[in-house]
Amino acid sequence: MGKEKKESKIDKGNLFKTIIIVFIAVGIAGGSFFAGIMVDKLVFSKETNKVEKTKDEVKEVMFTLDDFLVNLADKSGRRYLKAKIYLGYGEDKKLSAELEEKKLKIRDAIINVLRTKKTEDLNEDGTERLKIEIKDTVNMLLNEGKITNVYFSDILIQ
Repeated sequence: MGKEKKESKIDKGNLFKTIIIVFIAVGIAGGSFFAGIMVDKLVFSKETNKVEKTKDEVKEVMFTLDDFLVNLADKSGRRYLKAKIYLGYGEDKKLSAELEEKKLKIRDAIINVLRTKKTEDLNEDGTERLKIEIKDTVNMLLNEGKITNVYFSDILIQ
């Protein structure tokens, strides 16, 4: 009888150890699997974003407009704005031809937008709003496509 108790205690102890080892092994395997998936997603999503950004940057074409020199809408009437503006758009031959064809109308529309601005409208936030307004104004004139960005290479307020 003493031997049977010892054997059952040994069997219960071995069974308990075996169950613990199995749980630990399953936990390690599951954790490794989960960690592998997360690392894979993080690494490949960053590489994909970099590739997409590079593709977008490479395909953007710039349409150069001549310098703009306009009086601002300040009360004194003595302030003016001088700016060099570029229009960015996706590579599109039809849009490129349309921009060249409508260059005078585009310049006139931009001049009309610029002349409504006051000096205080052209702070950092105001310049970003101005870019959006110019983009929207120019896009209303276009049929073959849309510009995506407006860039200032030079801007002087005096």
